[in-house]
Amino acid sequence: EQLHVHCFETLSEAVIGTGFPHDKEKVHPAIARVNLLATHCRDIRRYAAPTIDICYVASGRLDAHTESLAPWDVAAAGLIAREAGAITGHV
Repeated sequence: EQLHVHCFETLSEAVIGTGFPHDKEKVHPAIARVNLLATHCRDIRRYAAPTIDICYVASGRLDAHTESLAPWDVAAAGLIAREAGAITGHV
């Protein structure tokens, strides 16, 4: 069975995956991002690893994932998500 992302119309419908940095000095921007998302999306999930979240986006189990990651964290999972129709980027 081929993977497909879930299409949603507005952020208020979206379930978003996220994570937090291991370096506690860098955790404040992640908390600010979650605070902002929590008031605008349907719900937020945190699983064990960003690669799982990104593959969940590819399968439609999550609508999006946001986290500050290194390229090696997302190389394979990002490809899987893009092949399933996800839009990827870095801000």
